[in-house]
Amino acid sequence: MAETPHLVIGTAGHVDHGKTTLVKALTGVDLDTLPEEKARGLTINLGFTHFDTSSGLRIGVVDVPGHHRFIKTMLAGAHGLDFVLFLVACDDSVMPQTREHLAILRLLGLERGIIVLTKKDLADAETLELVQAEVDELTQGTFLEKAPRIAVSAQTGEGLPELIAAIDRMAGECSARKAEGPFRLFLDRVFTVAGAGTVVTGTVLSGKVAAGDELELLPAGAPVTVRQIEVHGSPAKAAEAGQRTALNLRSKDKTEPERGELLATPGTVRPTYMVDARLEVLADLPGPIAHWTRVRFYLGTSEAFGRLVLLDCDEIHPGHSAYVQLRLESPVPAVNNDRFIARRFSADRTIGGGAILDAHPVKHKRHRELMIGDLKVREQGYLAEVVELEAKKAGYFLEQARLSADLGVTPGQAALAADELLAQGKLLGFPLKHETHLIHAEAFERFSRRLAEILAEHHQALPQLARGLSAQELRQRLSARLQIPLPAELFEAAKEKLVAQGRLKLVEATIALAEHRVELSGADEQALARIRRAYDEHPLDPPATEEVIAGSGLPKEVAQDYLGRLAAAGALVRVSREFFFPAAGLAKARADLVKYLEEHGSITVSAFRELIGTSRKFALPLLAHFDEQGLTVRDGDLRRLRKKS
Repeated sequence: MAETPHLVIGTAGHVDHGKTTLVKALTGVDLDTLPEEKARGLTINLGFTHFDTSSGLRIGVVDVPGHHRFIKTMLAGAHGLDFVLFLVACDDSVMPQTREHLAILRLLGLERGIIVLTKKDLADAETLELVQAEVDELTQGTFLEKAPRIAVSAQTGEGLPELIAAIDRMAGECSARKAEGPFRLFLDRVFTVAGAGTVVTGTVLSGKVAAGDELELLPAGAPVTVRQIEVHGSPAKAAEAGQRTALNLRSKDKTEPERGELLATPGTVRPTYMVDARLEVLADLPGPIAHWTRVRFYLGTSEAFGRLVLLDCDEIHPGHSAYVQLRLESPVPAVNNDRFIARRFSADRTIGGGAILDAHPVKHKRHRELMIGDLKVREQGYLAEVVELEAKKAGYFLEQARLSADLGVTPGQAALAADELLAQGKLLGFPLKHETHLIHAEAFERFSRRLAEILAEHHQALPQLARGLSAQELRQRLSARLQIPLPAELFEAAKEKLVAQGRLKLVEATIALAEHRVELSGADEQALARIRRAYDEHPLDPPATEEVIAGSGLPKEVAQDYLGRLAAAGALVRVSREFFFPAAGLAKARADLVKYLEEHGSITVSAFRELIGTSRKFALPLLAHFDEQGLTVRDGDLRRLRKKS
């Protein structure tokens, strides 16, 4: 069974072409609520209502103002629509805001609509025919070229049944929006309700929200909690993509929401000061758009000022498009594939708009072939190729969860694209406890080379040393050299992969290059012989470790390394922090102790000292060692053999 879509439709058209009157005729609700709206007979604020179709769909309706002075409000209402009722008055025909509204809707990516010829009762057949011809010319080549066209009169009711039927049919053609992915909603109204507090409204662009959910207001990042939800004026437990909703919010830090902000799942949308895009310039502009033009940038219900950096040309002529980077003066909560509108900063005129190709780009130099090629890949939209570009741009490691949020796709889509690249060997993945990290294969090679450089420097400085660097020291040095944070868990996973690839080896809890071999000079060999002789000549009364190191004539690290290698090879055994014992001497002491205890049952420290012919200084750590090894157990001043379980 197909999922029932949640739909929002809107009106568009020139001022006084009957948008609000038509909504009232369809829904019974008068959306002109301000005294000024009543007095002037025009819409200033956005209006919202809903109605039910004969097929059982409940459709949200957004009524936008038509006056050119309120185009910013129109833009706020036009985002997130499923289709539009595009109005042209029969007594007025096509007018300036008719053209601008159609251009804006097309630039925002709208694909469906119904042309409504209003005020039919005020036009004769000849006038209606002329209006039809002008509408034909206006919509040629646009998404409305083959749209249903219905003439109506809100006064007499003529055409309204046909319009409602057309709305019902078009609603049935719309697909349900996916509730998967992060919640996103741009605020188009903010107000206070007595006894409840702050209420915000908007159209849910993606995801879903339930009472009690934690969200954040962007771009500031202020945390809020959803207290109550209404959908189409009725209480609801949740709201999801495609629904007009009102949310009663509780702010954790007393931040007051503002129109134009975005409500989103925490940590899923990163505000940005730059976006890369293809900008389509409207054909009716009087002249070309130059590099570094100052503009007003509209995204959702938000507005920001900025400048256009033309990336592949020096000017954009009317009716043409080009790649641009918008450098903004304030951050916007953008996601790849979001649609935007650009208007002149000083003049009241729309320049154009388009789709965001990269919401988090680096600052580009113009006319760079590689950069233009990357933008073409992003524009063509094959997700795996875009994910590969994101991995390259990240420099090193990238959290897989960030992909879906930044690219405006579902987590499932991002995972499939990443899996494709992993299978091709273009990406490497590191599944950690809370998140999978990805890195491009080329970046992992750079990572590996930098790590190897650090170890090579260490080995070159101390060629006599078999040991490498501790994981903590190597991670800190590598993090500083790469200038990236490098969590211990992620570093450990990368290290294990390099060990498995045979590029690193583990030596006594340190990390070394796999090809590293100890290089000893003649002097080194003589010093190491002195160390071996010191233990061979004193099997049960060895010198303290610090004495051995000091007397070796070797650098401390080298002497420590050699002792560690002797212990790893089984020639020495570390009995305490102070003493290593030769393995042969320790084995003899153990055998003598076992034999004595089997014959006598217990032994004192002084008796053990006499038994093996050493001093109390060495007898005590030896007995403690045998206790730790589970050979003996202490019973007051005595030692006995531990009973076998």
